[in-house]
Amino acid sequence: MSFAHPYRSLLVYSLALFIMNTLTAYLLSLLTGYMFNLDGLPFLQVQHLYVYSILATFISNVYVNAHYLYSYMEAEAAKRRLETEAMQTKLNALKQQVDQHFMFNNFSILTELIMEDSRLAVKFLGKLSKVYRYIIQNYDRDTVPLADELAFLDSYLYLMYMRYGDSIVVSIGPEVRDADGSIPPASLQIVVENALKHNRFSRESPLMIAVSVADGCLVVRNALQPLASAPVSTGIGQRNIAERYALIGGRRPSVESTEFVYTVRLPIISGLDNDREI
Repeated sequence: MSFAHPYRSLLVYSLALFIMNTLTAYLLSLLTGYMFNLDGLPFLQVQHLYVYSILATFISNVYVNAHYLYSYMEAEAAKRRLETEAMQTKLNALKQQVDQHFMFNNFSILTELIMEDSRLAVKFLGKLSKVYRYIIQNYDRDTVPLADELAFLDSYLYLMYMRYGDSIVVSIGPEVRDADGSIPPASLQIVVENALKHNRFSRESPLMIAVSVADGCLVVRNALQPLASAPVSTGIGQRNIAERYALIGGRRPSVESTEFVYTVRLPIISGLDNDREI
């Protein structure tokens, strides 16, 4: 909160009030002395009345200024509360979006499995319920410890290996598991999921995805192997991650695409309460 503007206004107001009250006190002192001939009463002489009036003016000035400053601070506090509530409402909406995004994509995979291999579909559904529990348990958190997010990614990758086998290869560097800090829930999983969604892969030409740490960021790189008929991209996943980082504050995620490699950098957040709840 910046006090520059209110203090400037308060100073101008105080100065104007002081000048007006001083003139009023002086005129009243002269008028009182003239009307009541107070020369014989030393403690009520004109100069004493003037001093008394100045003192009263100072006291009233302090009261008015204190009231003004208190009212301003109350208004600012109310404004901050409204801004915080609005930000939390938007963050909750983004979390619901993650929920819907995850379920839509994985139910699509489940539908394919039901048609191809019903027994594998049943096993996939059982694992999917455990993975989904992570999203539910962390719904009311803005960030989660990196270790928890990596455990979630491992569970998610188990599902993907169950579905695609050797068609995908995801390598996670040892420095990733040793890193401290936190990230928004499911953000790492969404990045990996997008790589699977927008690239072609097979056992003969597997999709290579590498997760590492550099410059305080999780770095996710995948080979660019665009689908011949690419699905329509809504951009919900990456936009969701960017907006959640923006609401939390600090550095923003970045995306870099070259002819052969697609790279996403997710800043690792430190100094936040990972268990912070709504």
